[in-house]
Amino acid sequence: MSPLSKLFARPVAVARSQGGQVVFRDKEGRVLTQDDTRRAAKEREKTWRDELRELTDDGAMLHANLLNLANGTPTVVTNPITKEEQVQVPGAMVRLEANRFLKETLHGKAVNQADIHITEVNEARMAMLKAMPDHKLLEIIERRHKVVVDGPTTRLIESENPDGDAE
Repeated sequence: MSPLSKLFARPVAVARSQGGQVVFRDKEGRVLTQDDTRRAAKEREKTWRDELRELTDDGAMLHANLLNLANGTPTVVTNPITKEEQVQVPGAMVRLEANRFLKETLHGKAVNQADIHITEVNEARMAMLKAMPDHKLLEIIERRHKVVVDGPTTRLIESENPDGDAE
């Protein structure tokens, strides 16, 4: 059975463009109306995400539990065998991870400091190059590259001694 057949109440045989619109027809050739497609969409199977949303009040329960862990709120746990109640307090590592997760959810993940340093260095180089006069830039290019003219094209070949120092 095709995915389109599962979507609609009646099996779909053909989907064709007619008059600039896509028209779905069942096996007998009857046109499926928008009501048919809407009904089929409402009748689709629930996904695990839909089930989880229903069970957790659209995620509100998960957020409440996470906040309780982050704040270190004690919880009462009942042993299913002995029916004995015990108070549990989240440890320091659990609280730290819950707080870190909430912070990253709210403000985004922290950027790696190495990436920041590389970006700052590259920006400083670009600012220096933009501030240089053209003749200085040409000197740097000529020192680091050998200019080769092949007819109408000009190529730059990196020299073996990129610093331009005498060996």
